[in-house]
Order: sequence, then C-alpha cells, then structure tokens
Amino acid sequence: MPLNKSHGSITAEGIKFNGKHYSCPLAIKEQWFERVRTTGPIDLKVYFDSMDYTEIALLINTSFVCCKLIEHNNTQFDPEEYYRKLQQLRQQRNQKK
Repeated sequence: MPLNKSHGSITAEGIKFNGKHYSCPLAIKEQWFERVRTTGPIDLKVYFDSMDYTEIALLINTSFVCCKLIEHNNTQFDPEEYYRKLQQLRQQRNQKK
C-alpha cells in the first residue's frame, strides 16, 4: 500500500502531525526538539499509512526514518527528559566497564 504524504513540523514537544506527537532515535540523537526551542518549529513532509497513525515516516536525505507515536491516553512525552535519562544510563553503563 502506498504511503500518503502530508505536512508536519518539528516542535519542542516532538514531531507534530495530525494533532499528535512522534519521535525517533535520530531526532533524539541529533537533538531536534532541543534546537527548535531557539529556532522555532521546522516544517517537513510526513509520509503515513492512513490506516495506522502509530507510525509515520520522514524522508531524510535519501532514506526513510520511522517515527513512533509518543502520546498515549493524554499523557505527554517529554523528549528532553527522555534524552537526559538516556544520557544518564549511558554514563552509568560506561562507568561499570
């Protein structure tokens, strides 16, 4: 089934599309959500399956990057907090080596 194409934006809360927020490892690694706090939202094309909004895809350079839905049951995902916790876990792991 071909993917549909629409517009979304990178915001401090995540990749916003269709009223929902998404994230992916690349966005966290490259600190997209942190950077847009100073630059403002960045518009981008979003590819999606209209039968399943739990994942979207972004075309980055020549590859598709899969992003997962990060809001469930009205709870907010804080990408900065996630990134901080991920960094703490990595530091703890490195200290044990």
